[in-house]
Amino acid sequence: MHPEYEAVLYHAGSIVTTTFRSLLYTQLFGPGLIANIRKRTGWSQALFDRVAWEAYGAAFKHQTKFRQISIMKLSHDLWNTGAQKKLFGQEPEGLCPVCSETLETMDHVFQCKAEAAMVIKVELVKEFCE
Repeated sequence: MHPEYEAVLYHAGSIVTTTFRSLLYTQLFGPGLIANIRKRTGWSQALFDRVAWEAYGAAFKHQTKFRQISIMKLSHDLWNTGAQKKLFGQEPEGLCPVCSETLETMDHVFQCKAEAAMVIKVELVKEFCE
């Protein structure tokens, strides 16, 4: 035991200090969260394990609050798309505002072939990379 400590907490053979809260949260809620993510995405355990979760978490923590909210909305299919507006009775058709041909879903946002959509996507990627 380190001489400065009256008591220490060990996990997997290491002293736990600043990571205690994170470790406790992971131990309590991790299995349920993993099961929920796998169920929603249809991922196998092998595919889930291929994700660099620590890198994802580190990158997420270094974003502004606005970008964190956007990332979470994207990750959990919560963007305010036409499909969502239709679901909540805010729009009768929920069509894509760019092509006006198809129900605007998350998939459609990224796959819309309208020329105006392509221009918007290029601009957004440039802005995001700055």
